[in-house]
Amino acid sequence: MAFFVICNIYLILFMPSIGSGENDRQKNIIAAQEYIDYNTHRQIVLAGSSCTRRLDSSMLPHYIYNLAFGGENMLTGLEIIRRCPVKPRIVLIELNQILLDMDSDFVASLFTPILYKIRPYVPSLQEKYQFINLILPRINKTYLGPNYYKSLPKEQLEKMANDENSENSKTLNYSKLDNHINLVKNYINENKAKAIKTVLYLLPWNCLVNNNKINDYLRLKFPINEYQWIESDSCINYSFNDLHHFDVQGARKYSIYLKSQIEKLFPDIIINRKSQ
Repeated sequence: MAFFVICNIYLILFMPSIGSGENDRQKNIIAAQEYIDYNTHRQIVLAGSSCTRRLDSSMLPHYIYNLAFGGENMLTGLEIIRRCPVKPRIVLIELNQILLDMDSDFVASLFTPILYKIRPYVPSLQEKYQFINLILPRINKTYLGPNYYKSLPKEQLEKMANDENSENSKTLNYSKLDNHINLVKNYINENKAKAIKTVLYLLPWNCLVNNNKINDYLRLKFPINEYQWIESDSCINYSFNDLHHFDVQGARKYSIYLKSQIEKLFPDIIINRKSQ
C-alpha cells in the first residue's frame, strides 16, 4: 500500500515523460482511457480501425480526437462514445474494417465500476503510466518513432494482394455485413436523437487491393441522400507500407486531406474555435 501511494505521489509531482504504448494493445488502452477520462474539450471524434489510428495526429486540429484502435473497428469506438456521459458534436465513422467484431471485453474493462470513476485521479491506474511505457522511451528513442511500422517488400505485397483479391472475389458474408451495418445505423440513430452529427468515410487502401465489392455495397446501404459522407480520395494519391495502412508520408497527407474535408463540411466549428 505504501509503495502504491509513493508511486502515485511521484507521478503527480514529477509527471515523467511517457511513450505512446509498447504495442497496439497498450496504444488502444491509452487512447481509450484518455478519451474517457479527459474528453470534455473534444468536439469531433474519429471512430475506426488501425487505418485511422495511424493517421498523423500532428496534422489534425486539437478539437479532433482519434478514437480508432489497432485490430478493432468502428464498433468499439462507437460503444465507448455511447457509454461516456460527455458527448462530441460530431462523430466520423470509418467503415473500412466493418466486418470485424466489437471487442466487448475491452470496452467492459474500461468501465470497471469504481476504478473507472477514480482512474483520472490515480495515475498508477492509467495505462500510460505503466512501467513499460515509462521505461521504453528511455531505452530506445526510436522504438515508437515514425518507422515503427515497416514497409513491406514489393514482392511480398503483390503476393498478399493476389491472395486478398482472390478472397474478395468470393461471395461476401452478407449476413454478418448486414448485421454490422445495422449496428452502425443504430449508433447513428442514437447520435441523431442526441443532436450528434455523424459522417461516414472510407480511407483509400493500397491500389493493389480490389475492395470495390464491399465498398459499393456500403455506399448502397448508406446512400448519400440519407447519410453524410467524406468525399473519397484515390489510392494513387498516397503511399502505403502494406495493403491497408498508409506509410508515414501517406498518413500525413491523408490527415491533411481529412482536416480539409471536415472544415469544408463544418465551417462553423472552425469559426467557433478561432473566436475562443
